Amino acid sequence: KPFAGTMGRISRLVVNNFKSYEGEQHIGPFKKFTCIIGPNGSGKSNMMDAISFVLGVQTQQLRGSKLIDLVHLKDNERRADTKRTAYVEIVYVDEEEKLSEEKFIEEDNPTEIRFRRTIKSSGAAAYTINDEDVGAKKYQEVLKSIGVLVKARNFLVFQGDVANIAQKSPMEITKMFEEISGSKALTEDYLKAEEACQAAEDEVMRTYNMKKSVAKEKKQVQEQKQEAEQFQEMQEELMDKKGEFYLWQLFHAEKDLKRNASESEEVRENLSNLKSEFTEVDKKLSEHSRQSAELRKKNLILERKITQKKRSLDKSKPMRISLEAQVSGLKDGAKKSQVELKKLERKGKKQEEKVKSLTQQLTEIQDQKKEFETQESTEENLIEASRLEEYNKKKQEVGTKTAQIQQQLDDAQRACSTKQKIHAKIQREIDVLVEGKENLDQAHQFNSTKRDKMKKHCDENEAKLKVLTKELSGLTKTSKGAAERMKEVRRQLEQHDARLHAAHSDRQQSKREARMLEATETLKRLFKGVRGRLYELCDLTRNEYKMAVTIALGKNMEAIVVDEEKVALDCIKYLKEQRLGKATFIPLDTIRVSATNMDPLRQLGGSFKLVIDVFKYEEDTHKALLYACGNTLLCDTQAEAKELCYSGSTAGKYKVVTKDGTIFHKSGNMSGGFSMKDKHRTSKWDDKEVAKVQQRRTALYNEFVQLERQERTERPSREVSAQIEAVKQRLQYSKMDLDHITKKVKDYAEDIKLKEKDLAQKRVALQKLQAEIAKDQKKIDAMRKKISKVSETVFAEFSRSVGVENIAEYEEKRLAAAEERSKRKIELAEAESRLLGALQYEKSRNSNKILKSLKKKLATLQKKLEQKQKDLEGFDAKTEETKAKLEEAEGELKGLKAEMADRDSSVAGDRKSAQKLKAQITKLERSVIAIEAEHDKLKNVRDEVINQAKMDRVEIPRVGAESKRRKKRGGKKRAAPIEGDFDYDALSENREIKDEAEYDKIKQAYLDSISEMETSLQKINPNMKAFEQFDEVESRLMNMSEDFKGKREGQEGKLKEFDEILQKRTELFRKIFDHVEKNIDNVYKALTKSSRHPMGGNAYLNLEDPDKPFLSGIKYNAMPPGKRFRDMDQLSGGEKTVAALALLFAIHSCHPAPFFVLDEVDAALDSANVNKVSNYVRSRTQDDSLQCIVISLKDTFYHKADALVGVYKDQEQETSGTLTLSLSEYDSKPHDKKSKDKPLSHSAVFGSQNNEKGKKKTPKKAPVSQASASSSRSKRSSRKRTRGS
Repeated sequence: KPFAGTMGRISRLVVNNFKSYEGEQHIGPFKKFTCIIGPNGSGKSNMMDAISFVLGVQTQQLRGSKLIDLVHLKDNERRADTKRTAYVEIVYVDEEEKLSEEKFIEEDNPTEIRFRRTIKSSGAAAYTINDEDVGAKKYQEVLKSIGVLVKARNFLVFQGDVANIAQKSPMEITKMFEEISGSKALTEDYLKAEEACQAAEDEVMRTYNMKKSVAKEKKQVQEQKQEAEQFQEMQEELMDKKGEFYLWQLFHAEKDLKRNASESEEVRENLSNLKSEFTEVDKKLSEHSRQSAELRKKNLILERKITQKKRSLDKSKPMRISLEAQVSGLKDGAKKSQVELKKLERKGKKQEEKVKSLTQQLTEIQDQKKEFETQESTEENLIEASRLEEYNKKKQEVGTKTAQIQQQLDDAQRACSTKQKIHAKIQREIDVLVEGKENLDQAHQFNSTKRDKMKKHCDENEAKLKVLTKELSGLTKTSKGAAERMKEVRRQLEQHDARLHAAHSDRQQSKREARMLEATETLKRLFKGVRGRLYELCDLTRNEYKMAVTIALGKNMEAIVVDEEKVALDCIKYLKEQRLGKATFIPLDTIRVSATNMDPLRQLGGSFKLVIDVFKYEEDTHKALLYACGNTLLCDTQAEAKELCYSGSTAGKYKVVTKDGTIFHKSGNMSGGFSMKDKHRTSKWDDKEVAKVQQRRTALYNEFVQLERQERTERPSREVSAQIEAVKQRLQYSKMDLDHITKKVKDYAEDIKLKEKDLAQKRVALQKLQAEIAKDQKKIDAMRKKISKVSETVFAEFSRSVGVENIAEYEEKRLAAAEERSKRKIELAEAESRLLGALQYEKSRNSNKILKSLKKKLATLQKKLEQKQKDLEGFDAKTEETKAKLEEAEGELKGLKAEMADRDSSVAGDRKSAQKLKAQITKLERSVIAIEAEHDKLKNVRDEVINQAKMDRVEIPRVGAESKRRKKRGGKKRAAPIEGDFDYDALSENREIKDEAEYDKIKQAYLDSISEMETSLQKINPNMKAFEQFDEVESRLMNMSEDFKGKREGQEGKLKEFDEILQKRTELFRKIFDHVEKNIDNVYKALTKSSRHPMGGNAYLNLEDPDKPFLSGIKYNAMPPGKRFRDMDQLSGGEKTVAALALLFAIHSCHPAPFFVLDEVDAALDSANVNKVSNYVRSRTQDDSLQCIVISLKDTFYHKADALVGVYKDQEQETSGTLTLSLSEYDSKPHDKKSKDKPLSHSAVFGSQNNEKGKKKTPKKAPVSQASASSSRSKRSSRKRTRGS
């Protein structure tokens, strides 16, 4: 059968604290066709979620963001407060016993399997099968073995899924088929294989094009190779001609050199004798000069030492005066502190006595107060016991008659008593303020007196300061400017020393450099026309170009510029003889420079400029600079240089140097970096500036010595300055004390004003309160008179009996005694309060704290005084020691100067002898130089010929050597001649020349012949790299062919892999598609057929691309019965739903699960379509062994079920409950009228709600009413008759 699946079913469901279900609830048993019914919001969909949850569906599809959200929670509970767990268990009956071999299957009940999924309090999930813990992967594998595919969801349809399927586009339907078929798992492999295939194809095409291009290139290079071979033959002929020409020149140069060598030998011998004599004299002079220099060095060191000692003594005098002033100031401060300390001690003793007296008075008053209270409590009433009762009755009667007045009297007395207490309090405060003001007045007066004395002391110091300043101005009229100048000179000397130190630290001159510098100066002195080194003859316009110019000039930077070539040759000869090293010369008369117009180079724009334009120089130096740097350009950045040298029409035309020293050559290569040699060369630009600084420093030092001598004659002005500083210091401390005391006086004055202000306010308040008390007393007296009249009337007879004129007289005696006691009590309280306030004020003054602070200050001053006295004593000892050393150094200097005079006279005699010999040597040296200059010129001619041959790459025949060309041509080797390195025997003609004119004629003939051959060569212009290029291209072509073959094989392998994945993916997809396409029409017919349309409708699927169906859409069309063809979008809502259900059932038949759970799939259907769908579902459950669990709200659907699960909501308990009703027994009972009205018996109910402890009982009201149950039975009977017919 096309719909046959695994034989099995869900038996029951156990839910514990899942969503709206509280506690543990058992739901079931579920029949083959079970409907879940109930009102909206009761929890039907939550039961659907419970089934989905236990079967492994993800949380996001269960209307929750995380697992913990699925745990039951009441309205008044918070998630954080509850640690509740939840689980759902499904009991599955394995009718085919497919899982019998699993280890967790129970032996006594092998067909029943319990799947459970738990949510822990932490939010994690756990899986168990038959109470055994398993992992999620194992859990899904077991489900898969019974036909439940969690990812494909082939066992359930959520609410809304049907509507979504009906609205899906063709591509979305394709994606759904990919999910179901499993072909989606191959998507990544497919894309990778397709990409690899495409890449392999691109690589093959690229290799083929490259191979084609290389073959074309080989043909071109072969033609160039033939042309280059012809060029080489002509070039060899030219080289032979040039070799002959250079050999002819060398032959005649060698003849002239031999003649010149013999002439110089005689002069050299005479010069050698004179130099030996001069060496002995010079050696003696050097020794005497060295001794004289050592004596001068010692003399200079002693003079500096003496100067430092004298300067130290001069500086020590102001320091000593300052120390004396500090000691004097500390002594005065200590004396003042001692006086103030004694005053405070006396004041403290007085304060202690006053506190003691006040304490004693307070104790006496407190004792009197206690004694008075004791007497008051022991007094008895004078009224006799016999009269007391009568008096109290009369008093009570009077109180009754005067109750209102007495109440007013009591209120007035209380108010008056309160005001009297306030009066007493204010009076005490006034007493305390008065006493505090008196103390402040005393302190203000004491500090005012102290301030006046301190002010007088400051005035005296200021007067003394004016006198000393006036005295100093007379002394320093002439020396003030000298002192300032000396300070300025010292500052400039420090700056010059720092610059010289920095220059010498950056550039340490080597012996070779020093020798070369000395040699250059000697050449300037000996030879006329020597200008100096090139960098000495010019300056830079900006220092930032130093590095670039140094690199651009190269070795020519230190070249010596001379006027004529003859002078250069004489200088070279002299350097050789004296062994002074090598030097490069630039003779202005023979150097050749380019005469091209440089104005276009100056107009290139950007930061480009000619290197020669950044120099400042004399006009006669221009030619030498132009020779050294040529038309080299300078720019700021490497980017500008690269753009000019490597791009466009300017590539290879210019030589450019950047600021950082990077050079871009015309040939295309680039050089950069910075060596120590470059650093030394760069520092030479600063040599002239260093020399100027050195001269300026010498002048400043001489001036400083003169100013220092002048300063020694002006010592009195320093002493006066030191006294002024000491007076200023004392005046500063005095002013600080004066400011402090003045501030204290001001603070005391402000405190006194505040006290007076508070006192005035208190007195005004006291007067006001006294007036109010007097007014209240009058009111009290008037009320007492009223009460007295009533009392006299009531107490008339009692008064006569006690022998008084009236009762007031009797009470007056008692009141007088009471008033006297009250007055005494108030007096004692006021005295106690006043003494307490005074005692508190005296204690708050805390003179002990001030005393301690002053003692601490005095101890600090004494400690400082002792330290300063020690410093003064040490200073004096150090000064005496310095004076002794100064006297010793002056004696030593005197003896040293006498010895220096003797040594200088010896040096003068030696110098005269040396000068005479030097003059004779110089004369002979010039003769030698003149003779050897010609020799060097001839040698230079020979060297130029050799160098020119090297530059032209011409091979000159040498003795014992065979030229490569002769060897190549098979020539015989000649015997080696005796003379020279070069083989002059190869020269067959022009060996003898009469004069210079004949020499020039033969030379011109050689040059014309060579020029004609060069012209012919220039016309050919071949590619000389064609030989190497041909071999390289041929090798590349072979490699390219092999590479092309390998890549074609790789492409075929990639295509094979891609075809395999394509075939596998297509087979998986087509397997499902073909199955659905084959069954969709039958399913749709079964869902739409009726008595009116027994054949039903038509439905079919079409692939947009049959070759790659998973990359294109699937067109789904359904044609309801009796209607023409229309697109899915134009169908009604019910028709779309039926079509979607048909597709769902057809897809389900591909991988049928043993059960199918549907959530309100009939929501959009009318009663006719509901009836068709329900009939189809029932037929599936009976014919295909499929279990269907459907949530439905339509009775036309659920009345055909085998069992009903009713869901209700218990609002009080905030939980959902269920009842299960089996309808199978009604199929066999007769359908009569009596049974129609008979209510359902409780035996028909198979399940009911239970909590985990069994405390909650089944509700009395069932969710399915009797009427609905009767209706169900009648419809079931009608269904039975239909089935029977």
